[in-house]
Amino acid sequence: LNRGCGSYVDLSRRGKTVFRRLFLLYRLKTEVKQSPFSGFVFFTDVDNPRFSRYNKNRLSESGIPLGIRKHVSVTSIQYKEEKHMDIMHSEWKVRIQNWIDVLKKELYQPIGEIEWTAHKTKEYLTPEEALAADFEPVAPGYTWGETWEYCWFKGKVVIPKGVDGKRIVMDLNPGGESTIFVNGEAFGTYRADWILTDHHYMVDNYLTRDAKAGDTYEILMETYAGHYFATAGGGCYTGPVLPEGGQFVDPLKEGARRKLGKCTYGIWNEDAYQLYMDVDTLFRLLDVLDDTSLRASKICDALEQFTLIVDFEQDRATRNASYVKAREALRPYMQATNGSTMPVFYAVGNAHLDLAWCWPLAETYRKTARTFAAQLRLLEEYPDYKFIVSQPACYEMVREHYPELFERIKQAAKDGRWIADGAMWVEPDTNMAG
Repeated sequence: LNRGCGSYVDLSRRGKTVFRRLFLLYRLKTEVKQSPFSGFVFFTDVDNPRFSRYNKNRLSESGIPLGIRKHVSVTSIQYKEEKHMDIMHSEWKVRIQNWIDVLKKELYQPIGEIEWTAHKTKEYLTPEEALAADFEPVAPGYTWGETWEYCWFKGKVVIPKGVDGKRIVMDLNPGGESTIFVNGEAFGTYRADWILTDHHYMVDNYLTRDAKAGDTYEILMETYAGHYFATAGGGCYTGPVLPEGGQFVDPLKEGARRKLGKCTYGIWNEDAYQLYMDVDTLFRLLDVLDDTSLRASKICDALEQFTLIVDFEQDRATRNASYVKAREALRPYMQATNGSTMPVFYAVGNAHLDLAWCWPLAETYRKTARTFAAQLRLLEEYPDYKFIVSQPACYEMVREHYPELFERIKQAAKDGRWIADGAMWVEPDTNMAG
């Protein structure tokens, strides 16, 4: 933007972007104590709905006086204190959120249902011992569960024709925390029901990244019916509890603590998922960036452009091509780095496992196995990812109860991907002075 007398800005073309730049300059008055807009002449087209509906409101919201006449108006902008104003207009915020919500619906396409047989027990069984037990057919709606009881579910997925090369995941709804085995190996987990984002149940549970018709996956799922413990608050807060408050009464019906839901397998759209992760990251970043910064302004432009590139109202192949294109457009903003004087942060995966908290030790064995198995697959998925465990007691549990899994962990440690750390046998929950 030229700042000489007679310079002009055509606000009828990409008015939102131009205004954002002007507003950033306007905020600079807090530093230079003078108007940066001296001598600006605004050529405006008040008949243009984009200007009339958007820029007029934005300029008035900012405290910048603007007298609009037909086609041409002249304004001088006087310095005044101004309250904080979001850099992105509410209409764009709503639009971007709507695009994100629709994009999440594209992540998973079910193609088949998993049929189960079941075996209930209160004994601690290995997968081999469980497979030797008697199973009975069950269907969605199957209700079961006494305190401390487990139910083993056995099913099978056979890859159908027409999905070769696709990533296939499972959408499991067992009704409770579960340890999953696939083709005889520890596979991962169905997480607790308090997980709020639906796709978090599916993204980790992929059977293959390169499907081939006829490939078979034997599924074994050990689900815990749970047990009740009194709590006086939410989250991890477990006490103290007043005896008159009614918190000691188990709200679940004994024998019917869990209910099996519909479980499916289907195609996972990795292009849509990676785009969702990029957009969600940038959108959340705006909450913490200085909204007068150039980076925030550029991210706003990029997110708005994302909604113009992605076209949901096309066939699946065309939609997917637009996801790839949109992600390429966002790539420079995802790869942007801070200045040389800013600190660099590194993220390393970790799972804090309470070995004996609100469940029996036998459940800790299962929690450890499903957590570690899921992390091994994440190491396979993301070459730069590393995982750290600082409780040697967990290794001993896995070595004793899941020897096949333990061997895979040892190999990951040798490869430098799995970090064994910690100076204590079990992580303490206390703060130690020293």
